Amino acid sequence: MPRLPRSQQEVASFKQEILDTALEMIIKDGFHNLSMRKLASRLGMTATTIYNYFSNKDEINLMIRMHGFEMMYGQLEKSFSEHADPLLRLQGMIRAYFQFGIHYPNYYDIMFNMHTPKYLDYVGTALEPVANTEKEASLRNYAITEKAIAALFEGHGEVHAERIMLKTIQLWSDAHGVISLYNSQLFREISDHPAGLLEHLIDEVVARITTFREDIGGT
Repeated sequence: MPRLPRSQQEVASFKQEILDTALEMIIKDGFHNLSMRKLASRLGMTATTIYNYFSNKDEINLMIRMHGFEMMYGQLEKSFSEHADPLLRLQGMIRAYFQFGIHYPNYYDIMFNMHTPKYLDYVGTALEPVANTEKEASLRNYAITEKAIAALFEGHGEVHAERIMLKTIQLWSDAHGVISLYNSQLFREISDHPAGLLEHLIDEVVARITTFREDIGGT
């Protein structure tokens, strides 16, 4: 008896299973070692089946990254909406960023650490539109963080956009460094209580936000 067509929900679930499995393989063996044949073998199906949903491994790479950035944005936007006070809002967003990076280490790695193709690598190819959508998803995370930082200075004099950008990147770099060191297990080499060290460093990054107005206000 012929198999009935998958429902829309089943298709979405099946595509996510493909992406989740591909992500695990990329983290373990690197993007350059991923192939549709290897992915199909891991899933117990033919490569033809996967080609019914994704054109090639590059599209899979972009869709994994896009999904990660969309999940992160959901957490940042939730924190942004929960607080009217600009300082509490930004502090909540930073904690949400840490939470994402620690709870989704594989996604975090492919989004920020691993050498996988990104937008510029796909310019001029058939995948450029998909790559552009992935880039837009990633930049939404940056934009909402920059917006939250800018809100700290409303009513405190003029602050040049370049200074806001630099402060956003500095904050991002501080948080990224902590997450990457923790996820790489290096904290275990220098501390008997890596989770406690992590919490202390998160508190330090969050507390540093209170100095932002003094650092660049009115400059």
